[in-house]
Amino acid sequence: MIFPSRLPSLLTAALVLVSGAVAGSTAASARAIDGPLGWPEEQQRFWFDGPAWLLPEVVRDRLAALPARERGEAMEAFLARDPIPETRRSELVEAIAARRALVLDLSLSTFDERSRLLFLNGQPDERFLLDCAEAFKPLEIWRYGDRELILYRPDEAPAYRLWLPFESKRALYTRELFFWLEEWELYKGRIRGRRADRFLCPESKRVDRITGTGGLSELAGEGGVDAAVHMGYLRAPADLAAWAREALASPAPAARPAALAVESVQVLFPERHGPMMETAILATLPPGAALEPFRDEEREELRIRVEGVVETADSTLDSFRIRFVFEPPAADVPVPLTLTRRLRVGAAYRLRLRVVDEIGGAEAVVSHSLRVPEEPRRGDREALELALQSPDRRLDEQLDRGPDGLVLLVPPREVVFGGLRAHAAVKGERIREVAFLVDGQRQISRTTAPWMVELALPRIPRPLAIRAEGYDAGGVLVAADEVFLNQPRGRLDVEIVRPERGAAPRAAFTAEALVTVPESRRVEWVEFRLDEELVTRLERPPWQAEIPAPSTTELSFLTVAAGLDDGSRAEDVRFLNTPHEMGEVDVQLVELYTTVLGRGGGLIRDLQKDAFEVYEDGTRQEVVRFQVVDDLPLTVGITLDVSGSMFSSLGEAQRAAVDFLAGILTPRDQTFAVVFSSEPALAIPRTEDVGAIQEALEGYRADGYTALHDAVVFSLYYFGGTQGRRVLVLLSDGDDTDSRLEFDEALEYARQSPVVVYTIGLENESLDGNAKRKLRRLAEETGGRSFVISRAEELRRVYEQIGEELRSQYLLAYFSAQSGTGYRGVEVKMTRRGLDARTIRGYYP
Repeated sequence: MIFPSRLPSLLTAALVLVSGAVAGSTAASARAIDGPLGWPEEQQRFWFDGPAWLLPEVVRDRLAALPARERGEAMEAFLARDPIPETRRSELVEAIAARRALVLDLSLSTFDERSRLLFLNGQPDERFLLDCAEAFKPLEIWRYGDRELILYRPDEAPAYRLWLPFESKRALYTRELFFWLEEWELYKGRIRGRRADRFLCPESKRVDRITGTGGLSELAGEGGVDAAVHMGYLRAPADLAAWAREALASPAPAARPAALAVESVQVLFPERHGPMMETAILATLPPGAALEPFRDEEREELRIRVEGVVETADSTLDSFRIRFVFEPPAADVPVPLTLTRRLRVGAAYRLRLRVVDEIGGAEAVVSHSLRVPEEPRRGDREALELALQSPDRRLDEQLDRGPDGLVLLVPPREVVFGGLRAHAAVKGERIREVAFLVDGQRQISRTTAPWMVELALPRIPRPLAIRAEGYDAGGVLVAADEVFLNQPRGRLDVEIVRPERGAAPRAAFTAEALVTVPESRRVEWVEFRLDEELVTRLERPPWQAEIPAPSTTELSFLTVAAGLDDGSRAEDVRFLNTPHEMGEVDVQLVELYTTVLGRGGGLIRDLQKDAFEVYEDGTRQEVVRFQVVDDLPLTVGITLDVSGSMFSSLGEAQRAAVDFLAGILTPRDQTFAVVFSSEPALAIPRTEDVGAIQEALEGYRADGYTALHDAVVFSLYYFGGTQGRRVLVLLSDGDDTDSRLEFDEALEYARQSPVVVYTIGLENESLDGNAKRKLRRLAEETGGRSFVISRAEELRRVYEQIGEELRSQYLLAYFSAQSGTGYRGVEVKMTRRGLDARTIRGYYP
């Protein structure tokens, strides 16, 4: 390591030339409210992106105090310096670029002290990630030669710090381990067994050796941290020429990804929430950007990942990762990517974004400075609502149909229930009232701008049509627009949900169908026919029609067919007024996926059909299909708690879930991931790519409250349109604190869903008896199983057990001849003693 012994001469000279000017008038400049975040962009890049680390601290302080023009001249003079004059190259600029590339491969934030280590010292000889989340905070060990450094991430902080002894070893342990070690050291003469950190993490011995401290305070022999030496790794080099030579001679990082253009970064401030401002960042890719779409037999889509950090003048405030999946827009249409955060009013920030094309690999890294205003900016709400639409839906195109027009703007969400904010963008002077309708029923209207409302939606999700209608002063309809929510996605399918099977209507009635649509496809028409005669043809949901009275003397049938934009079609048929001898057309095939356990709880895999008896509402049923399940398609949903209490366990939970999926899924299967804290969100839609699941989950940090009930319903609804076996694995470490729905509502919804739910409770102070009972009931009612574990490291074992069960099930199917729509209880009994069958407890037809 090279330590500073003299100031970079050219920069010092520049400072001396302007020293008189900074003596008095520049004091105010140094105390400017925004500090470096108020400087010109090129000066911010010098200060935040590496070059300033090459200056001794005293020089940095003097540089920061200069007026803007002199500061810029001093920075330019430094970068123009040639530390190796015998060559024609600009080694300093090249070395800065090389080390900056190393930093970008690791982190976007330059306040992460791992970044500063890399920039100043290059790649370590060893970088060891300590994976002991129950004992230590996120922690890495870097070795340069024979010197080992510990870097750790403080509680809730997004950036790593270099550990130094004045912080005490307490800073490295989780809160629970710290308290335990305090008790152990206080009563160690009376406590038997090993220290808890030894038990939980064998690598704790290495941490003891590096810090020179065993546990919290015991001396650990020779070694330990020399704070001055360790801090030297973060100081400016004394010899720039030697630093530049070393940087250019170091092995280059892996080949850099292809460049991805970002046309612009725009920041909007649409709404204030107390001391915080809702802040929207719009990163726009230009038309024709080099994006490679994902393609398979059913869809073509772009997959773009945006990683970001929000920094203040001296620290990293926040980090995030968001994934965008959408249909490729037309070649002449730009691609806006919208991210929202809440930032403090009046504060200045620096935003860094990495935009990655997940399929083609191209990426862009951009920075943007911003200062949050005291009040929302006029027009920003409308601009945000527009940006939240699909990338190829442009406001000017929608409104460019005459002097007056209207577009309904609704933020796109995969599953919406309870409530929703809707906004209408209005053009022209004629529209004086905007009415908002839900499934054809007027709910609320506005007679003045802004045309924004909070709509009350059903508590339980279902397909919805949201409509906005603009009227003139005389009540004449001028323009209207409609958005459809919660449309099921999956293999094309049509299901008649009204009238029920066996119905014998004697008068006109309402028919309703549920249409499942593949990803990236849209419904062009839905036809309702009675006895082959067309009753109506619809082009938008709800898929409902008034059907005239059928014949009362002859067999009638209702047909509902749907056609998609790619020409594919599907239909369903419902017989009406069936004669008694055709009663078999009304029966329903019920499929039971069943797990059998022996006396010791072990799985039983070698049974035959005669080992099972099936009862519905107490009546024995004939099993018409029996199969050992080993090759039926499987859809697995992973629902992961990312609330604040998951801080120390989230990393292990993410890794264990990915390993589980990698071990259970075949090319015929699909998976998706939902995360939840204060509200549920889809982390990644259905995919066959386990690697994509891993990337999607890695970006989430533990934060917020626990909306467990909402997450259950959100996840189960997303299974709509899937076929075959459906399994949801839900992990949480606490009871619900933030849901719209009550637990009984979520449980009833689970009973109506053809999905087996496995629940995992991670014990802490929040996972009380009530929370455990909820998780157990969800699993038992749906034919799954509930697990309670004390440490995140036990997750792998639990996932292995779930995987074994899914590969060791039996399919029992029977025809139910019951009529009506009420709940039907189901029980599977075993003919052999000592065996226990686990399946759903009932179903709704």
